[in-house]
Amino acid sequence: MSNRIIKFHAKRKDNNQWIYGSLVKTPNGTYIEWYEDSICNRVEVDPSTVGQYTGFKDRSGKEVYEGDTIMFGTVTFKVIWNEGLGGFSLKGSLTGIVNTTPLRLMIGRQSIDKKQY
Repeated sequence: MSNRIIKFHAKRKDNNQWIYGSLVKTPNGTYIEWYEDSICNRVEVDPSTVGQYTGFKDRSGKEVYEGDTIMFGTVTFKVIWNEGLGGFSLKGSLTGIVNTTPLRLMIGRQSIDKKQY
């Protein structure tokens, strides 16, 4: 069994702030849940902002999520889920071309900077 961390982030509907935790989708909305002092908290989020944690961090230690914009040197990419590869890949912001190299191989070769939102 793998020890992967499965978590998500999304923007709260009530104050537009980023929230982190487990993704819950219901017929009534999309939510992020997290536990604090053994109490389950749940807040409704904007579904268009949901992104899954990739398992990687940038060189400053910030977690990289699906949908994030990252830079390799001067080249900007968006982190996307690539169904064909069954993993995260990079999509060039200017070219629109998907880099089919899995994200784990790209990060292993270079340091990355995660752009701020």
